Amino acid sequence: MSIAAPPGRRTQPVPSNGARYHWTVDTFYRAIAAGVFDEPSRLELVKGEIWDRDVMNPPHATVTARIAQRFRALFEPRLFVREEKPLYLDFDGQPVPDVLVVNGGLDDYAHRHPDPDDVCLVVEVTDTTVERDTVEKALLYAQAGIADYWVALLNDRELLVYRNPTQDGYSEPQRLRDGDVVAPLFAPNVTIAVADLLPRPRRNEMESVA
Repeated sequence: MSIAAPPGRRTQPVPSNGARYHWTVDTFYRAIAAGVFDEPSRLELVKGEIWDRDVMNPPHATVTARIAQRFRALFEPRLFVREEKPLYLDFDGQPVPDVLVVNGGLDDYAHRHPDPDDVCLVVEVTDTTVERDTVEKALLYAQAGIADYWVALLNDRELLVYRNPTQDGYSEPQRLRDGDVVAPLFAPNVTIAVADLLPRPRRNEMESVA
């Protein structure tokens, strides 16, 4: 079965009887092993549906790498920073956050992916999938009890900070921009410049400000 879809859209094979198939993590991995998907590294499992992940453009890739690098400098080796790696939420849910800060170290996840009990912070970087990351994934992470969820909005150069999760979602996010600082819940004494987590202004933008 060959599967392709636009970036960030649901990718869902439909059986011959027309019923929507509800995937589990187990059946998802068995399908990968059987060669069902052309590019399994571009897929993630969300509430039984297979989603096609973004193909990273340069700004997305650069900001993701910058955030991971900044977090590693601040928090490792006490904690572990994972970049573009799965997070096990439930039997039918295994999204792939852009950056994930978890308890433990590399070897603690040699035989399993982190689950919500391991999570300190989840960060998604978004430009073309803002609604998915700020609505659908925000609800997903809130229902999993993720206490601290950040979304870096590349186009708006803003950082959204979601906290106080419930089964209905998070409280209204705090919107932060250049000049602001943010501290993760798990390390309230560590302040991070929001500008370090966003794209660098283009040269012409800097000249216009000057």
